Amino acid sequence: METDSNAPFAEGSSCCLINAVRSRQTELVKELLRRGADINKKGESGRSALAFASQEGYTDIVNILLHNDASIENRDNDGRTSLMLAAVNGQTDVARALVSAGADVNTQRNDGDSALGIASRQGHINVVNILLNRGAQIESQRQPRSHTSVLRCRQWTR
Repeated sequence: METDSNAPFAEGSSCCLINAVRSRQTELVKELLRRGADINKKGESGRSALAFASQEGYTDIVNILLHNDASIENRDNDGRTSLMLAAVNGQTDVARALVSAGADVNTQRNDGDSALGIASRQGHINVVNILLNRGAQIESQRQPRSHTSVLRCRQWTR
């Protein structure tokens, strides 16, 4: 009997791949992808496997997912991308991997905030610098709070 590699094995609608990512089971992630798991399937929060790996700072899994063509601009139910989830948690290596893979540094979530505004408010200077060096715009729809935070963060780096 053939098994569905995306079938839920825990309560809720999370799929096997997302559960493997959340529990940092790198070899299981590779095996599920080899068997054809839907790399962009989303859980109840609208987050994909890449989003969960980015949020937790699992750079090894992020790189595996990116290498297997995970959609880098997928959004969760609040409009957050994987880059935004990495930014809020100060996941510098993940942010670097995502922007190197082509993540849009100026994407805005549903409320108009961006990865730059999020990282700056959290004081994640290294992530702020990565985003600014990749062309992130300081001014966004969510001014002046984001603008002030970014300028303050920028001053810390001088």
